[in-house]
Amino acid sequence: MKKYLKSGIAAFILIALASCLQSQPTDSQDHVVAIDSTAFPISAQQQGAYFLLTSSEDKLSLNKYQEDKIVSLGQYDININSIYTSDGQSRVAVLDTTSNRVRLYDIELASDTTLRIPYHLNPKCILINGDYLFVGGGLVDEMLIGYHLESKKWFKLDIPDHMRYRGKEIDDLILNGDQLIAIDNIILPKYVLFYILEEGAQVSLIDTKLLKSNGPYESIKKGRLSAKYFGLMSDTESGYTGLHSHITIYKGIGMKEAFSVSTSGRDRLGYLEINDFVIVGNTAWIAYKGKGLGKLPINDSWFVKDEEEGEMVSDIAIVDISNVQFEQFADQEIEHITQIPNTQKIVLTLNKNGVNKRQYLIKE
Repeated sequence: MKKYLKSGIAAFILIALASCLQSQPTDSQDHVVAIDSTAFPISAQQQGAYFLLTSSEDKLSLNKYQEDKIVSLGQYDININSIYTSDGQSRVAVLDTTSNRVRLYDIELASDTTLRIPYHLNPKCILINGDYLFVGGGLVDEMLIGYHLESKKWFKLDIPDHMRYRGKEIDDLILNGDQLIAIDNIILPKYVLFYILEEGAQVSLIDTKLLKSNGPYESIKKGRLSAKYFGLMSDTESGYTGLHSHITIYKGIGMKEAFSVSTSGRDRLGYLEINDFVIVGNTAWIAYKGKGLGKLPINDSWFVKDEEEGEMVSDIAIVDISNVQFEQFADQEIEHITQIPNTQKIVLTLNKNGVNKRQYLIKE
């Protein structure tokens, strides 16, 4: 068994925290947790059977996996300012972040609808399911909003006052059955917010969890959920140790046990920027820029229980990068990793010099 090292980061975090306390409200007693989010088990079943792939810089495709092949069901226009999502069934939503307009497509109804966002925020992420469309982003007037598809009404989601201040963002959204998970980013402290999707167009905040930090000035880029694990992708920056990249994996959404796989400029392999990651079964697949595909078989002995619950500053167990198995793709960069819903298969979207995209299927 590979030994892990403890990351001594407390001093760096305190420096980073001090730099942002001037803009942070001091009243943090405005939110009372009504329901423990861990009462909701992780939903292993992904919604729908369809998935999105980018076939070029300006085309997005909705696909299904059939007879050992990826079959395209339709293509949609995108641009460099687009963020997009699918419900895995019939709907695709493409949001232009410059105009704050959403194109909502339905392949079953053959419909194409344009929605104008009536709230002010800087969109960073979008998510759709059978009943709702959600948009998260940087705080202007709001950070997280929703659209009820049946009633065709926009609404804002509750964000506790002590999390609403300049510089705050919702950078990713994850669906867990009837639970919406929102990942707060930028400026310490950071949180994960849990909402319950109720009947009658009701979305209620039920829990918030304080995120542990991997180091100073941490920026959380993405979150991923599997049947057993909850993962976060992030970067940190220190004047002493330079840039670091991190994949932090929690055992379930209770977030009480975790470990991180981290790289820095001082490591043998140097700092490795991460483009994307997914967790499939007991394996984390990580797209490292310039290094290829990393495969990390997750070992339960790596998880360390958090003994300082409710505290932002704590040590996170660090698993050595030597546990990651690399596969390189000559002259090609892995841009995205997509799991085919309800399978163990993943699809790599590769590009050469930023163009000439192609897909590569891994069937493990």
